[in-house]
Amino acid sequence: MDRKYTDIELSLGCVNKDPKFQHALVMQYSEGLYATAVRYIKDTDEAKDILQDSFLKIFKSMHQFDPSKGSLSAWMSKVVVNQAIKYWHKQKRQVAYEDYLPVTFEQPLILDKLNSERLYHLITTLEDPYRMVFNLHVIEGYSHKEIAEKLNVKTSSSRSMLTRAKSMLRTKIARLKKQKAWI
Repeated sequence: MDRKYTDIELSLGCVNKDPKFQHALVMQYSEGLYATAVRYIKDTDEAKDILQDSFLKIFKSMHQFDPSKGSLSAWMSKVVVNQAIKYWHKQKRQVAYEDYLPVTFEQPLILDKLNSERLYHLITTLEDPYRMVFNLHVIEGYSHKEIAEKLNVKTSSSRSMLTRAKSMLRTKIARLKKQKAWI
């Protein structure tokens, strides 16, 4: 069984380009980082490519990791998110965001009755760029200004995309509730 290393051990080993620590880093964190990539890019093969590119970037810039500012997994997750956004820009998956008006629903979300796996699946069914904005704002905690800068859109577009993403999720949850498949 492989030994689990601390963030400090892993980061120092990777800064020193020690293959043992690089391998251990991949083994300890690849599953979680892959899940992050899939949240942004639905295609599993593309997500694997993003993960591979992310690890290359992580190994190259490991000297920038500062444990006093947060955990290694959080730092690496940001690298994966940035790589996914970079990939998304390369694919030029842009749409006319301003064409969408926010839709409101009277029923509140029934998130407390959804299990996390079902909710995760619902989020992954959102189309680009709504999934990107939802993940960046709700899950990663980015502001609309930061999202606008990352995606090269207006701040108001980020807000309207988030509103639309939430609306889409409400619709999907309402369908599940109607089918009694949400429990």
